[in-house]
Amino acid sequence: MIRKHGPPKTSPIAPGTSQKTDPPAQPRRVGPARQTKSRTTPPNQDIGDDRMVYHRLHAKAPSWGWQDNAACRGEDLELFFGPDGERQPDREIRERKAKQVCTYCPVRTDCLDYAVDRPEKYGTWAGLNEDERAAERRRRLRRANAA
Repeated sequence: MIRKHGPPKTSPIAPGTSQKTDPPAQPRRVGPARQTKSRTTPPNQDIGDDRMVYHRLHAKAPSWGWQDNAACRGEDLELFFGPDGERQPDREIRERKAKQVCTYCPVRTDCLDYAVDRPEKYGTWAGLNEDERAAERRRRLRRANAA
């Protein structure tokens, strides 16, 4: 039912009584991974009890360990991603400050590899803004195609 006028009606709670609350949510129980066949397994081949094949067989999970040593850890995210509707002069100043943080970062190459491989479309990553990362991505593609 849609109310057209006024705030929603609530019932007052009598003093000295407690409001009934839902019990705490129980964690979802997850069982063992189910046995499946991959696309590369022939249809008549049994995959066996000792071998488990997952749906995302070839997907590479990102490694986040490098972020623990990043120079930007603990910095304000707005420094690297900026607010909506930011003007160009303000953006240039903000990006310059973000790039200064990235200058001596010990994991700068890991950060750049992550941002180029994903590809991250927004923000400052490894001292490069969106346009600079796009140029780096194109450079890497040309290098890979030439090899």
